[in-house]
Amino acid sequence: MYLSALAIWLGWALFYGSVAVFVACGVGWVLVPWEERELEARFGEAYLRYKNRVPRWLGKTARRCPAFNSTNRDRLQRELAVGCR
Repeated sequence: MYLSALAIWLGWALFYGSVAVFVACGVGWVLVPWEERELEARFGEAYLRYKNRVPRWLGKTARRCPAFNSTNRDRLQRELAVGCR
């Protein structure tokens, strides 16, 4: 989400030729770490776990859940408890 929002701001800056909009894009880049610190303070360990799972700028490829069979039942149950992505 950060990357798309900054791309939109940058697009506006280039389209309108506005230095002010370009500066606002830079401000957005600076606000990301500040917002993350605020979220860490507010939500603590839950936010840190979320932050470790979700990339900040670019997404990851999805991990497929394995097919169920009797040989991987225990592993599948562990992965489902954590959540397949």
